[in-house]
Amino acid sequence: MLGVDDEEHLYSVLSTQKAHLTARSSFFDVAIITALPHRELEAVLKLPCEWKEHKEPDDDNIYHTGQVVLSNGSQKSIIATCSPQMGMSSAAALTAIVCLKFRPALIVMTGIAAGIKGKAELGDILVADPSWDWGSGKLTVRDGAPVFLSAPTQIPLDSGLRKKIQHLATNRTYMDEIYAEWREGKRPAHNLTMHIGPVATGAVVLEDPATVSLIERQNRNTIGVEMEAYGVMSAAYYLGEWRPKVIAMKSVCDFADPEKNNEWQAYAAYTSASMAYRLIRDHFFE
Repeated sequence: MLGVDDEEHLYSVLSTQKAHLTARSSFFDVAIITALPHRELEAVLKLPCEWKEHKEPDDDNIYHTGQVVLSNGSQKSIIATCSPQMGMSSAAALTAIVCLKFRPALIVMTGIAAGIKGKAELGDILVADPSWDWGSGKLTVRDGAPVFLSAPTQIPLDSGLRKKIQHLATNRTYMDEIYAEWREGKRPAHNLTMHIGPVATGAVVLEDPATVSLIERQNRNTIGVEMEAYGVMSAAYYLGEWRPKVIAMKSVCDFADPEKNNEWQAYAAYTSASMAYRLIRDHFFE
């Protein structure tokens, strides 16, 4: 688990990688990272970017490169990849490699997340602001009972990006379009919505409402829970002069309770990837 106590170690790892990753074949304007090849990366590779598979020397990761034609007609290069496994550590390591090898101006993590009931619906897009590790803290005993004392380090969304995304969310820009274009299965009866708010990252797959309540007590405005975003945002944050802008944009596929299943994963992966593409195409490079 990547928590407060690991930050000095993470900084050391990134510094070492920075010193060794000196040979770069190419730079890219945008990088999209997912946690899973199935569903999440699949949704990204369906975006109209003319993807081509790409391998780097001495690198086990498989990349996909392409182009995004912006709304003004210009082109930006894009690269996409997925972690070897779920979780913060893998996501942080992959983000460091992508940043140091390819120097993207923007990193977007797309995929699936658990939503908080009453604050988001199935398929809704969640943009993390801030992101934190909900398992960071101290487990102690008080009056004979175990008590978890949280000590999260929160990483906020870039303020300029927040303004752009908030404008899109408030005006429901692209929402109906994305909803209507889904053709690969059933979709929820309700309209698609995008939310910006606190999204917690943890090292376990949750099916426990009691743990979700614990997370909500860390930040009462929490809108979702997932497993990688804090690792991605931390890795980028500690890169210093090479620090890219980062967005963790995932969509709700369940509510972290015993009723969760895989029924909505494909739709959720699609809505997050589709919104990320439109943000890149029409707004980030304005």
